[in-house]
Amino acid sequence: MSWSWLEKIDKAFANWQLKRCHNINDLRKAARIRMPSPMFHYMDGAAEDEVNLRRSCSSFDDYELLPRTLRDISQIDPSTTLLGERIDIPVFCAPTGMSRLFHHDGELAVSRAAARANTIYSLSTMSTYNIEDVARVCAGAKWFQIYVFKDRELVSEFIDRCKREKYHAMCLTVDLALTCNRERDLRTGMTIPPKFSLATWFDFALHPLWSLNALTTPPFSLANVVHRVSDASGEDVTTLMDYVSGQFDRTVTWEDAAKMAEEWGGPFVVKGILTVDDAVRAVDASSTTPRRRSTCCPKSPRPWVTVSRSSSTAESAAVRMSSRHLRSARTPYRSAEATCSVLAPAAKPASIVHSRS
Repeated sequence: MSWSWLEKIDKAFANWQLKRCHNINDLRKAARIRMPSPMFHYMDGAAEDEVNLRRSCSSFDDYELLPRTLRDISQIDPSTTLLGERIDIPVFCAPTGMSRLFHHDGELAVSRAAARANTIYSLSTMSTYNIEDVARVCAGAKWFQIYVFKDRELVSEFIDRCKREKYHAMCLTVDLALTCNRERDLRTGMTIPPKFSLATWFDFALHPLWSLNALTTPPFSLANVVHRVSDASGEDVTTLMDYVSGQFDRTVTWEDAAKMAEEWGGPFVVKGILTVDDAVRAVDASSTTPRRRSTCCPKSPRPWVTVSRSSSTAESAAVRMSSRHLRSARTPYRSAEATCSVLAPAAKPASIVHSRS
């Protein structure tokens, strides 16, 4: 049976919604309408009481842009260079696990959109399409987000596959040694295994486009690791999640990160740095990594980049480090370039000042 009519209806409804979206909050409301509650809150939520998520959003209110007047702005160029890649906008797509929970095209749709916008797409280890699938459809720059698993052969396999598919950078997540306590997911039943209530099943019925797409497309799995689970239920998401959860290594050290960076041999990002001390440690460690050259800052010999997290959620990231942290760490970056200063030092934004005394 052909379900092409369903895809046409879905696209028409999506276009109708997008025409009415004028900012990020409008997009969030549109997503809430399109998705059942468990999927929406998995994407929208964070860990514990979500204090860090709220602070990460509100912290942008601490800064004000001070525009310079009487300047020629007939030609505005928001492009910048990130790890040696020229991108048209100073925004890129952070790694997001299990994207087919949110849309049946998942990572393929997002990576194609990133390529059209000429920005970077980051593929998660926990993706529902694998390294090779995304490489086939994404003509733009690609990063791969990775963990240091107990199975070091699997880590080396990921690195080799990314090299073959010409991924540009490796992004190591370091703040997920333990599984997060996501209270929203406990309430919606978005657990392993799922524990959906009668109200949740009714909510699925209230989102027919999402539900019909989920029923009429092949079931998804964690595509990058499915081959490592050999039993008959290997493609079951619950089995795969149990396998991955058992792979998180609590013994990981900076030496493990340095070895991974050396094995990769290209631009290397450390994602999940939460303290100034760890940021300085990452920079110091990078200076001892052999056969590497910095692509993020022409004046610095240090090749690693640190990325601070916006929350404790599994896959959300904020590319931000505050000016006071940069000053206390004595980094070479200017405090006026506080937002995205670590990842885009070549950019020339308007002046940024801290609005709180």
